[in-house]
Amino acid sequence: MTRNARDLVLTASALDAALGVRHLCRLLDSRESTVLQPLREVLAAGLMRADEDQFVFAHPSVRDAVAATLPPPLSRSLRRRSIDLRLAEGTSPATLAAEIAEVAEPGDEPALRVLESAARELAPLSPSGAAAHLRRAVDLSRTDPPRRLRLAAKLVPLLWESGEPEEARALAREVLRAPPDAATHARVCLELIRTGGPFPVPHAEAHLRRALHHHDVPLAVKDQLLSTTLLHRLLTGEAEEAGGAVAGSMARARGTHPLNDLTQRTLRSMSACHRQRWTEALAHSEPVPAKAAELDPAHGPALPEVVLSTAWRAALLGLSGAGRAATDLVEEGLADARRRGRPAYLPLWRTARARLMLDGGRLVEAAQEVVAAGPGSRAPGTSAASDAALACVRARIAHHTGDNAELEECAALAEGLLAGDDPQSYRAGAWIALLTAGYRDRALTHQRLAAATDHLRRGFVHTTCVDAGDVVLLVAAALDSGRREVAAAAVDFAEERATLNPGIALFAAAASHARGLFARDAELLAGAAEAHGDTRPLLRARALEDAGACSPEPSGAALSRFEEALRRYEACGAEGDARRVRGRLRAFGVRTLPSAGTAAPAADAGWRGLSGSELSVARLIAHGATNREAAQRLFLSPHTVNTHLRHVFVKLGIRSRVQLARLYAREIDSRGASA
Repeated sequence: MTRNARDLVLTASALDAALGVRHLCRLLDSRESTVLQPLREVLAAGLMRADEDQFVFAHPSVRDAVAATLPPPLSRSLRRRSIDLRLAEGTSPATLAAEIAEVAEPGDEPALRVLESAARELAPLSPSGAAAHLRRAVDLSRTDPPRRLRLAAKLVPLLWESGEPEEARALAREVLRAPPDAATHARVCLELIRTGGPFPVPHAEAHLRRALHHHDVPLAVKDQLLSTTLLHRLLTGEAEEAGGAVAGSMARARGTHPLNDLTQRTLRSMSACHRQRWTEALAHSEPVPAKAAELDPAHGPALPEVVLSTAWRAALLGLSGAGRAATDLVEEGLADARRRGRPAYLPLWRTARARLMLDGGRLVEAAQEVVAAGPGSRAPGTSAASDAALACVRARIAHHTGDNAELEECAALAEGLLAGDDPQSYRAGAWIALLTAGYRDRALTHQRLAAATDHLRRGFVHTTCVDAGDVVLLVAAALDSGRREVAAAAVDFAEERATLNPGIALFAAAASHARGLFARDAELLAGAAEAHGDTRPLLRARALEDAGACSPEPSGAALSRFEEALRRYEACGAEGDARRVRGRLRAFGVRTLPSAGTAAPAADAGWRGLSGSELSVARLIAHGATNREAAQRLFLSPHTVNTHLRHVFVKLGIRSRVQLARLYAREIDSRGASA
């Protein structure tokens, strides 16, 4: 081949992409007429072929073999020249960032600009991709420490959003040890606050004061840092509105930027909740979707303040009975987190979804969502407060389903929360202990009842609101524990809350329910059941059950109320509640079968005292399923199935799967066949 033809092939081999004629000419510093003859020679030799308006090697192995003959410095130089030419022609930096990352060397300023621009372009849709580009930029800038730290500051939020919180916090600590300037220091402080976890450096308050008072920090950054700090302190229970912190913050922050204005509205909403003005709280949250739309449409919806404000709005809508609107917000948020590759937000949205399913009486789906949200281990981006919120939802589900293994785990979780020194976690632990007290057959101490009351009065854990009917559970627990004065105070609280919020029907229904339970007024309880309606099926069933228990016995009214409560519990999958009602019905001489929609296959209520989950496992194992097969069919872990099976063996007094199969065939399958 001629020298020009060889140069053409060597130049082309250094590049991964197909070559256009114009680009090839610019690489060779030649006119098209000059390149024409060498190109014909290369095509005739079969080394390259024309593919529409570009030229490519006939086979990748040919390109690799030719490229191997190039000295590495020359190959890098050719690739870099090709990148520079394409940038000059208007190619997007995001398209070329991966290539330039491979050939750039430390201190390469143009390459740093390309990588930073590409990260900025990718961040709204792929934080992990943007983080990869900024990681390389941080590495390339190691000869310029101030520049490196500024790039590291921009990398912190991308790492957190893409599910790498530990690396994000380690990098933030490095920046805060020697910040290159006041603005970078303040922005890193803001990003750390946004993650919702503990500030990972000593003297956190000193860092915040420094950021808020330095004259070189933009006012918009100071405002958002101030508001976001208070927002997360409210969410985690570190600050309470009663101390005036909210009012003081809002007086100092100007709120002129849409993001800061949105955060301020969320603060006002949470402040209203502390005063039990839930209608006011709902009104403050109403403009949240519109305010979010005012921000950058590409990146704005993914900002932590927007996500938290939207999740809070959804929680308030769910509390007010607007379940459909709340579900729409949650599903949109969950889809957006998945679409944008932001796993840090998934636990938040899954907790919100589980709570809405619980409220709607969809217990099986709610339990599956809790598993997906990651109970028992902190997921990326979560805080102690968000963990506590999920734990409360998990315990409520177990309370209704009567799952012994899950109740045991929740009781142990409560003890762990109660052993810590975090006030909100302690209150959540007391509430979970209240929910599991019946399972453990223990009366609650005055201290724990007081902490559970504080949990109820605070009104929310992280972005999850207490349910309107939680006050009924507190009244029942206080009465069971012989603390009638605590129950009376809870009733007064429920009635005051309903008076302050006449527009929220669920509060009025809960107040009637609490008063009826305290006074043992069957008619008041029956009225509460009607007031609950279909919005809260579990609360309606509980009101019917309580009305039956408070009715004169024996009476037809009590019987019909128990039967309707049982039907509603079974429709929700609330096997624990259903077992309790079946026991009440047996006092009337009524023996019931589980409905077709429940998990229990037994011929009478709770075959030999097994829970619904244990019955489901027993049925599958008795019919020949392995533990793994049972786990797959029941959407459980093999470990949970094994735990249920051990409980089954103990309760039935057997030692093997063979004995279980025989017993089940004799006592259950045979009855089904005869029926």
